[in-house]
Amino acid sequence: MQYNQLKRSTTSTMAAKDLPQSHLRRENGSKLACAIEEEETSRQEDSMEATALCTRLWISMLLLLVAEVKVFCDAQEVDGSVVLEGPLHPVMVGESVTFLCRNKRTSSNSTAEFYKNNMLISSSDEATMIIHSVSKSDAGPYKCKISGAGESQEKWLFVVDGLVLDGPTSPVTEGDSVTLHCRNNKDPTKSIADFYRHGVHIHTGYDGKMTIPRVSKADEGPYQCSISGFGESAETRLVVRVLPLWFLMVTKVQDNCYAQRIYADFPDVTPNTAQHFEYQSLYFSCERFDLASGWRVMRKIPGENGSCGMSWGVFNGSFCIVRNIYVEDSGHYWCETVDGKKSNSVNITVTAGAVALESPVLPVMEGDVVTLRCKNKTPSSHVSAGFYKNGFLVKNVTTGTLSIHKASKLDEGLYKCYIPGAGGSPESWLAVSSHFGMQRLSFVRIRFLSFFTS
Repeated sequence: MQYNQLKRSTTSTMAAKDLPQSHLRRENGSKLACAIEEEETSRQEDSMEATALCTRLWISMLLLLVAEVKVFCDAQEVDGSVVLEGPLHPVMVGESVTFLCRNKRTSSNSTAEFYKNNMLISSSDEATMIIHSVSKSDAGPYKCKISGAGESQEKWLFVVDGLVLDGPTSPVTEGDSVTLHCRNNKDPTKSIADFYRHGVHIHTGYDGKMTIPRVSKADEGPYQCSISGFGESAETRLVVRVLPLWFLMVTKVQDNCYAQRIYADFPDVTPNTAQHFEYQSLYFSCERFDLASGWRVMRKIPGENGSCGMSWGVFNGSFCIVRNIYVEDSGHYWCETVDGKKSNSVNITVTAGAVALESPVLPVMEGDVVTLRCKNKTPSSHVSAGFYKNGFLVKNVTTGTLSIHKASKLDEGLYKCYIPGAGGSPESWLAVSSHFGMQRLSFVRIRFLSFFTS
């Protein structure tokens, strides 16, 4: 009996010892399962929060897009239902001019009255008025009226006797290609034209044209052209529309907006070329920087290191004009604040020789079309020239121009040109920057514009 009691006691003791271990395993397993479940729940919650955040972000971007499109569309609307359509550019003496009075609320023609200087000059059942051979006296403000619909806003007719500078009549978007055309009415065979911005010579077009491949806000302003023996044109103002804020935000998130930074650390230079003949004028601008920080134009040339307006140039707020430049003006130019913050510098070369190489003063981007021009101080419609890179002949041409259709880092180097009988130009460095971000920017921009124009 004592043996049976001892056995039961021993068995109970062993069971008592085994029970906590078994219970502990079950408890640990339960805790582990709970921990895994809590972690999975936390992950799902985090994922839901991230999804909600992204959704809110895209909704915000969509609302910004809608707002920008509405502002753009509103800006295109003309008050009232009657519109007077006529020439977008100045017309030349002797050309034919047609005005159309249109009611935006109906597609059918209506009887319209035409006014100049608020005086009735014509009435038409077809809502049109034609001036068959325009003269200087026809210049002025015109408007039209349609009974029951109202009257149009005034539209100016500009008439010139000589040169006309054709360009965009409405704002262009940053990055667009813009072409200005200097038209000679008196003698179309004379087409070598000089182009000016803010009164400073920036380009010579042997075909009467000037192209800005990728326009920026810095290109905005008044332009004129002149042709030797035929005077100069009236001013044409180029207005550049900055890309919408939401668009810049998207591209900055994608690739830190490389396209906006490519020239951000350089001053603007007009004309946009590294080499210049003596006695020309140069225009430097720090407008792309924060003007509140007191940016000024600086330069370093042999024997001098100072700011514009002190011993050289004329400084006016954010830009500097250097008139009648000399060889001694060759050197490095940059923008700088009063507390010493500096931009990158540009290298300007002034030559007293008869030949200069027209090449970009700022870096170009990979994939860009780059045109180098060999300029003779004595203009000629046909220029035979040889172009050299790093001292080696690249190509002989009969047009005076060398085109690099898709610039790459391999095209970087020192370039110069030579014109038989006139001599050679100094050397200038062509810099090429990678721009993976710009390719994506262009793709997104094309898709955006295609969506709203289709």
